[in-house]
Amino acid sequence: MIRDTTKRKVGILIIDDDEDVCQYLKQFLEEQNFDVDFITDSQKAVSTIKGNSYQIVILDIVMPKVDGIELLQNIKKEDDDLCVIMLSGYPTFERARETFKHDCFDFLTKPFEKETLLETIKGAIKEYGLVTDLNQKATHLIAQRVHDLRMEKKLSLRQLANRTGLSPSLIYQVEHAQTTPSVATISRIAAALNSEMEYFFKGV
Repeated sequence: MIRDTTKRKVGILIIDDDEDVCQYLKQFLEEQNFDVDFITDSQKAVSTIKGNSYQIVILDIVMPKVDGIELLQNIKKEDDDLCVIMLSGYPTFERARETFKHDCFDFLTKPFEKETLLETIKGAIKEYGLVTDLNQKATHLIAQRVHDLRMEKKLSLRQLANRTGLSPSLIYQVEHAQTTPSVATISRIAAALNSEMEYFFKGV
């Protein structure tokens, strides 16, 4: 089986003192193609986040040793761009309000349907702009750089097309990320804009 290296898995950390819940969610989310870890000791949460690369944390609000809301605050101090989804088997309006006050993404009440959690995670991926398709990321980066450099050179689409021998419609598609350009296409555009090819691929 050939591994698809154009896809990036979103990393999820589950923090819940109930190991059965953790195992259940881990199995389900891995079946949905996420990278999933879990810990049951809330005191290890911040150090675990520091030592790994996660995009989403699923956090139980009621745990021994460290309160979930306090832990939410500590997680946000460590990485304020980390998406945190709160879980509670004992929901109250005050608890929910407190979690949103500290910038949690959503608050789910136990028990919940697996599909509800999945939809919440999909919403988080969209809201936080988490990149899961590396081809898409590359296409958008190249599009922005072609457009910016063309504007800097004060060239119209037609003028750039004349310089490159490419059609104006193709250059339009490249600039609007409607197509992933070939290396040959980028080479022509780079030469026409007096740029090195590496400029377009930096960070891709």
